Amino acid sequence: MDFTRENESASPERTSFLLSWLERAHVRVPSMPLPTEATLQQLPNSGRVHAFEGSELVGTMGYELRTAGPWKHGAWINVGHFGSTSDEVTDALYTELAADLFAQDVRHHYIWLPADRDLIQPWLELGFHYMHARGLQPVRPHAEVLLPDGYAIEVGGLDALGEAIALDSELETVQSASPSFALSVNHDSREEDWRETLEDPTVDHLVVRHEGYVVGQALIFELGVSVGVAPKTVQLGAVTLLPEHRGRGLGTALTHSLMNIASQQGMATMETNWRFTNRAAARHWPRAGFDLTYVRLHREIGLS
Repeated sequence: MDFTRENESASPERTSFLLSWLERAHVRVPSMPLPTEATLQQLPNSGRVHAFEGSELVGTMGYELRTAGPWKHGAWINVGHFGSTSDEVTDALYTELAADLFAQDVRHHYIWLPADRDLIQPWLELGFHYMHARGLQPVRPHAEVLLPDGYAIEVGGLDALGEAIALDSELETVQSASPSFALSVNHDSREEDWRETLEDPTVDHLVVRHEGYVVGQALIFELGVSVGVAPKTVQLGAVTLLPEHRGRGLGTALTHSLMNIASQQGMATMETNWRFTNRAAARHWPRAGFDLTYVRLHREIGLS
């Protein structure tokens, strides 16, 4: 097996190879959105390794180097960066790429993969572990949104800024507890970030009110079209309920209410994501109708 390297976007031959690999993966994971040739060409690329057997391309693996934000100094093998004809080619490609990254002292490696066990297993054997999941379901209107007595769902927005921040803090408490330990949250800009979010006219923010108090929230916004994201997709996020109000169907009611809004806007699909280690979320979202599309794996070089 021979290898070549490049730092440019994938060539037409490489793009065709990647599209074919993703189409085969789509047979295994029908819920995953397929990218277009154009979105693949626009994918950020910090480096790429190709594998050949003779003159035949048998695999390609690229990455995006991120040096800012909460994900440290990491290399991201995103949807559209990777495809191979066999597990052996996957092993060989990552062996080459990991050596290049280690030489740059890049020790956090992330990869997004279609949610298929056979495609994921080689990466687990290379030292990666499950981190995040993405799920998708069609947007469909709900004629009746069921709520327990004494609860109401209403528009939040800036008038609910204080409650939104408090509920966001509650969400952090849940996500930072064992076994998730999501401890990388920066509090310095929380109020500014939430104000900017709620001022955004493309964001729809709903709250649950009980006896005059806000006890839950959720929001949606349209995602831009990119690799792994279908057109007319909204992201469902910030779904939070105070502990004493969980288990009453309020999360489902919020989701259905936001799905009705998305339907009125002509959206086609709704996406959300969760941590594998947040066991309650990992059980809830598939039961709520979200089919797994992609999973994110992580490896930190240097851990014993």
